[in-house]
Amino acid sequence: MDVSSLCHIRSKSCRTSSSHRYGCRRLSRPLFHPFTHGGVLSQMSQHQVHAVQQLAKVMGWHVLSFSNHVGLGPVESIGNASAVTVASPNGEYAISVRNGPESGCKVVVQFPRKQTKELPKSDVIQDAKWTHLRGPYKEVHWRKMEGRNFVYKMELLMATLTPCP
Repeated sequence: MDVSSLCHIRSKSCRTSSSHRYGCRRLSRPLFHPFTHGGVLSQMSQHQVHAVQQLAKVMGWHVLSFSNHVGLGPVESIGNASAVTVASPNGEYAISVRNGPESGCKVVVQFPRKQTKELPKSDVIQDAKWTHLRGPYKEVHWRKMEGRNFVYKMELLMATLTPCP
Protein backbone atom coordinates (compact mmCIF):
# COMPACT_ATOMS: atom_id res chain seq x y z
CA MET A 1 0.00 0.00 0.00
CA ASP A 2 1.43 3.34 -1.03
CA VAL A 3 1.49 5.97 1.71
CA SER A 4 1.30 8.83 -0.76
CA SER A 5 -2.02 7.56 -2.09
CA LEU A 6 -3.49 7.59 1.42
CA CYS A 7 -2.28 11.05 2.39
CA HIS A 8 -3.15 13.77 -0.05
CA ILE A 9 -0.36 16.17 0.82
CA ARG A 10 0.76 18.82 -1.62
CA SER A 11 4.44 19.38 -2.21
CA LYS A 12 4.35 22.86 -0.68
CA SER A 13 3.37 21.39 2.73
CA CYS A 14 6.94 20.13 3.10
CA ARG A 15 8.22 23.69 2.89
CA THR A 16 6.07 24.90 5.78
CA SER A 17 6.39 24.28 9.50
CA SER A 18 4.40 21.07 9.13
CA SER A 19 7.28 19.22 7.52
CA HIS A 20 6.81 16.31 9.90
CA ARG A 21 3.72 15.09 8.03
CA TYR A 22 3.65 11.79 6.20
CA GLY A 23 4.86 11.88 2.65
CA CYS A 24 7.49 14.54 3.21
CA ARG A 25 10.87 13.49 1.91
CA ARG A 26 12.73 15.21 4.74
CA LEU A 27 11.30 12.82 7.32
CA SER A 28 14.24 11.03 8.93
CA ARG A 29 12.41 8.66 11.30
CA PRO A 30 10.66 5.48 10.12
CA LEU A 31 7.15 5.98 8.84
CA PHE A 32 4.34 4.87 11.17
CA HIS A 33 1.24 5.59 9.19
CA PRO A 34 -2.15 5.68 10.93
CA PHE A 35 -3.77 3.64 8.16
CA THR A 36 -1.43 0.68 8.44
CA HIS A 37 -2.48 -2.37 10.45
CA GLY A 38 -0.53 -1.27 13.52
CA GLY A 39 -1.81 2.29 13.27
CA VAL A 40 -5.45 1.19 13.19
CA LEU A 41 -4.99 -1.14 16.17
CA SER A 42 -3.24 1.59 18.11
CA GLN A 43 -6.03 4.06 17.35
CA MET A 44 -8.65 1.49 18.36
CA SER A 45 -6.99 0.90 21.73
CA GLN A 46 -6.71 4.64 22.35
CA HIS A 47 -10.33 5.14 21.32
CA GLN A 48 -11.54 2.55 23.83
CA VAL A 49 -9.62 4.20 26.66
CA HIS A 50 -11.03 7.60 25.64
CA ALA A 51 -14.50 6.03 25.65
CA VAL A 52 -13.98 4.89 29.26
CA GLN A 53 -12.89 8.40 30.22
CA GLN A 54 -15.95 10.03 28.62
CA LEU A 55 -18.32 7.39 29.99
CA ALA A 56 -16.92 7.98 33.48
CA LYS A 57 -17.63 11.69 33.21
CA VAL A 58 -21.20 11.06 32.06
CA MET A 59 -21.89 8.55 34.83
CA GLY A 60 -20.46 10.75 37.60
CA TRP A 61 -17.25 8.78 38.09
CA HIS A 62 -13.93 10.53 38.69
CA VAL A 63 -10.97 10.16 36.33
CA LEU A 64 -7.91 9.48 38.50
CA SER A 65 -5.34 8.95 35.77
CA PHE A 66 -5.14 8.79 32.00
CA SER A 67 -2.28 8.08 29.61
CA ASN A 68 -2.03 7.41 25.89
CA HIS A 69 1.55 6.17 26.27
CA VAL A 70 1.81 3.71 29.14
CA GLY A 71 5.36 2.87 30.14
CA LEU A 72 4.51 -0.19 32.24
CA GLY A 73 3.62 -3.70 31.23
CA PRO A 74 4.47 -5.55 28.05
CA VAL A 75 6.16 -3.46 25.35
CA GLU A 76 4.02 -3.07 22.24
CA SER A 77 5.93 -3.53 18.99
CA ILE A 78 3.31 -1.51 17.12
CA GLY A 79 1.95 1.68 18.63
CA ASN A 80 1.51 2.34 22.34
CA ALA A 81 -0.67 1.01 25.12
CA SER A 82 -3.18 3.37 26.73
CA ALA A 83 -4.59 3.28 30.24
CA VAL A 84 -7.18 5.00 32.40
CA THR A 85 -8.17 4.66 36.05
CA VAL A 86 -11.57 5.89 37.25
CA ALA A 87 -13.15 5.92 40.71
CA SER A 88 -16.81 5.54 41.62
CA PRO A 89 -18.75 8.61 42.79
CA ASN A 90 -18.35 7.67 46.46
CA GLY A 91 -14.73 6.55 45.99
CA GLU A 92 -15.22 2.97 47.13
CA TYR A 93 -14.44 1.30 43.80
CA ALA A 94 -11.85 1.93 41.12
CA ILE A 95 -11.67 0.54 37.60
CA SER A 96 -8.37 0.44 35.71
CA VAL A 97 -8.27 -0.27 31.99
CA ARG A 98 -5.09 -0.96 30.02
CA ASN A 99 -5.51 -1.39 26.31
CA GLY A 100 -2.75 -2.09 23.80
CA PRO A 101 -2.72 -2.84 20.07
CA GLU A 102 -1.11 -6.26 20.61
CA SER A 103 -1.72 -7.07 24.26
CA GLY A 104 -5.44 -6.31 24.06
CA CYS A 105 -7.70 -5.07 26.81
CA LYS A 106 -7.23 -5.73 30.51
CA VAL A 107 -9.81 -4.48 33.01
CA VAL A 108 -9.30 -4.70 36.76
CA VAL A 109 -11.53 -3.56 39.62
CA GLN A 110 -10.37 -2.44 43.04
CA PHE A 111 -12.87 -3.23 45.79
CA PRO A 112 -13.15 -1.64 49.24
CA ARG A 113 -10.80 -3.11 51.82
CA LYS A 114 -13.73 -4.04 54.07
CA GLN A 115 -15.12 -6.34 51.33
CA THR A 116 -11.82 -8.15 50.87
CA LYS A 117 -11.54 -11.27 53.00
CA GLU A 118 -8.02 -12.29 51.95
CA LEU A 119 -6.29 -9.37 53.67
CA PRO A 120 -4.79 -10.37 57.02
CA LYS A 121 -5.61 -8.28 60.05
CA SER A 122 -2.68 -6.26 61.28
CA ASP A 123 -1.73 -5.55 64.86
CA VAL A 124 0.41 -2.64 63.70
CA ILE A 125 -2.42 -0.57 62.17
CA GLN A 126 -4.83 0.28 64.94
CA ASP A 127 -6.56 3.38 63.57
CA ALA A 128 -9.92 2.75 61.87
CA LYS A 129 -9.32 5.41 59.22
CA TRP A 130 -7.09 3.01 57.28
CA THR A 131 -10.00 0.64 56.67
CA HIS A 132 -11.39 3.15 54.16
CA LEU A 133 -8.55 2.48 51.72
CA ARG A 134 -9.34 0.28 48.74
CA GLY A 135 -8.00 -3.27 48.64
CA PRO A 136 -6.17 -5.17 45.90
CA TYR A 137 -7.22 -5.27 42.26
CA LYS A 138 -9.16 -8.19 40.78
CA GLU A 139 -9.21 -8.88 37.06
CA VAL A 140 -12.53 -8.85 35.20
CA HIS A 141 -13.17 -11.72 32.77
CA TRP A 142 -13.93 -9.28 29.97
CA ARG A 143 -14.82 -11.81 27.29
CA LYS A 144 -17.38 -13.47 29.56
CA MET A 145 -19.16 -10.23 30.42
CA GLU A 146 -22.57 -9.49 29.04
CA GLY A 147 -22.73 -6.80 26.36
CA ARG A 148 -22.40 -6.35 22.62
CA ASN A 149 -19.28 -4.21 22.59
CA PHE A 150 -16.66 -2.59 24.76
CA VAL A 151 -18.70 0.49 25.71
CA TYR A 152 -21.81 -1.52 26.68
CA LYS A 153 -19.72 -3.81 28.87
CA MET A 154 -17.99 -0.88 30.55
CA GLU A 155 -21.30 0.90 31.13
CA LEU A 156 -22.73 -2.24 32.73
CA LEU A 157 -19.67 -2.61 34.97
CA MET A 158 -19.80 1.03 36.07
CA ALA A 159 -23.56 0.87 36.67
CA THR A 160 -23.10 -2.25 38.81
CA LEU A 161 -20.44 -0.57 40.96
CA THR A 162 -22.26 2.78 41.26
CA PRO A 163 -24.06 3.11 44.61
CA CYS A 164 -27.78 3.80 44.65
CA PRO A 165 -28.68 7.35 45.73
